Amino acid sequence: MTDSQAVFSLFRQRYGGFGSDDDVKALCFTALQEILPLLKPGADTGDIRVTGAAAALAALRAARREDFASDTPSSFRAGDVSVTFSAVTQQAAESEYRQAITALSPLLKDSGFYFGQVKI
Repeated sequence: MTDSQAVFSLFRQRYGGFGSDDDVKALCFTALQEILPLLKPGADTGDIRVTGAAAALAALRAARREDFASDTPSSFRAGDVSVTFSAVTQQAAESEYRQAITALSPLLKDSGFYFGQVKI
């Protein structure tokens, strides 16, 4: 079974910084606790894709927290001129998380339901 220490180690290998070890460990623990209930019964919880998805979710949360804490405004307007700063870190983290969840999809519960008109 994947534990939060494995998630933390992978997080540091892939994403580096993002605050103190205690803060990141808490993010990793929380992310893993959110990923595990999404798995099918009997799925291998020790699969590297589980660890990767939890680390990517923790990185996304860390990037969002960093963006919120930043003193730099994301955009401003002065008359007819507007300037927007892109949140590259957050966008990259969102992309990384989507890729990790896609890789994890064979292990996820299929809880979706589609209802639509059948056309003949």
